[in-house]
Amino acid sequence: GGGGGGGGGGGETLIKAAETRLSRVEVQLVAERLTSKRKMTELKDEAAGLKREIRQAREALRAVTVQADDDAGVMMGRLRAAEVELMDRTIEESRREQSLRAELEAMRDLIDKADVKTIAGQKEKEAMGGMAAEMAEEIKQLRAELSELRATTRRLRGELTTV
Repeated sequence: GGGGGGGGGGGETLIKAAETRLSRVEVQLVAERLTSKRKMTELKDEAAGLKREIRQAREALRAVTVQADDDAGVMMGRLRAAEVELMDRTIEESRREQSLRAELEAMRDLIDKADVKTIAGQKEKEAMGGMAAEMAEEIKQLRAELSELRATTRRLRGELTTV
């Protein structure tokens, strides 16, 4: 009978050992669940934080993009204004150049006309000079003839008075 009791005692030891192990496993399981829950909470918080950061980054990017678009719009406006001003100045310069060319051309024409007049005047002067020389020669001849005529008249008077 005692051997049976011993056998029973042996069975109880196994049960006790199994129960102890079970309680340890249960404690470990609870601990694991708590750790796991904590980990899950941490991960959820981290995920929520990342989602928030991404949203903020997107909003910031949108704002930057809007600002960049605005800046680009302003820059394009300035560029267009500068191009228009450049075109206006180019047109103005072109007009001024044409005006100066026209003025220059008019002055050249005046100078050419003046040259033509000067040349004509010079030729006229030369012609007049030639005529003057001819007239001077004629006057000399006429004076000579007049002198001769006077001399002849005197001679004739002298002859008349003597007669």
